[in-house]
Amino acid sequence: MGWNLAKMVKKADKRPLEITMLNIDEIEPNEKNFYLVEGESVDQSNEQLKASLKLFGLMTPLLVTKADVGYKIISGHRRYKCCRELHELDENQFSLIPCLIDDNVGEAAEEMKLILANSTTRKKTDWEITEEVARLKEALQKYKQEGNIVPGRIQDIIAETLDMSKSSVGRHESINKNLIDKAKEKYKSGIMPMSTAAEMATLSPEEQNELIKKSDLKLADIKRVKIKKGKGNDIKNISSSIQGKKDIPEAKQDDKKYLVTVLTELRGIRDKFHNSVKVVRYMEELIAIVKKDIKRCEQGEVNEDDK
Repeated sequence: MGWNLAKMVKKADKRPLEITMLNIDEIEPNEKNFYLVEGESVDQSNEQLKASLKLFGLMTPLLVTKADVGYKIISGHRRYKCCRELHELDENQFSLIPCLIDDNVGEAAEEMKLILANSTTRKKTDWEITEEVARLKEALQKYKQEGNIVPGRIQDIIAETLDMSKSSVGRHESINKNLIDKAKEKYKSGIMPMSTAAEMATLSPEEQNELIKKSDLKLADIKRVKIKKGKGNDIKNISSSIQGKKDIPEAKQDDKKYLVTVLTELRGIRDKFHNSVKVVRYMEELIAIVKKDIKRCEQGEVNEDDK
């Protein structure tokens, strides 16, 4: 068991927090909050929350900290939003909000508390998890710069805190670092699945800019680019370890002979790793893509978008 971030944050709190009723106009959202509070993915949940608030009131206090003017939220942005909307309909409702005031918060600790408070209390989108990984990494680095001890590797701490594998953390970091802005917009909106975003993040910005023009971009489109441009690193590494080859043979990208050579290469890898379900499944996906391209070559249907 590695360093427990939740225990560290709890240990830093010297005294228990008491509930204080604050005027709703004294409270403001935290500019550091990146979790979605509106939009298609949360609108239904917000309506359900408002229905609950009407019946039972706000049963879970907001966690806030002092701001330059008033208080800013650490945890409870959706609750605040729903209370605010109900208050605007009837000013007699939710004019006072139960809050826990945490005045023992540094900049890095504030960010970590915001993430910890939200990471296990809601269903998150893939984009929120990617942002969560990036923000937690930044907060931990800042926490360390403030003179605090952060034992172990930051990636390990993130994996344990967010209950995910280190490889998953790496994929989210790659998406955050390498995915172009236009693709990130589609990823954030839910149009682009994480599997597509992760594969796309392995391509150059120029290749991504070309692919993002496709209105119906699919994972197969990205894998086709990686195959034809010799960027299937996972394929090359497996092939190299088995057969001592450095790369899939080079040839013209639209040449049927090249595609047949690639197809043979993929089948060889699949057969060598027949006991690995994951490798076999991935090879079968790539084989299907290459077979389609060979058929299109035979039919003379290869166009510029496929090269």
